[in-house]
Amino acid sequence: MVADIDLEKFFDSVNHDVLMEKLATKIVDGRVLCLVRLYLEAGLMADGL
Repeated sequence: MVADIDLEKFFDSVNHDVLMEKLATKIVDGRVLCLVRLYLEAGLMADGL
């Protein structure tokens, strides 16, 4: 089964703190959690801006 969805705005509506708490129950490597947090907080680059 393949699903085609647009995630562009999905993570804008997700509570990042709650998501990080849920991930921390499964991911024990703090470096990975840090990378996920940075990804969630990163802006979007479009046309080099």
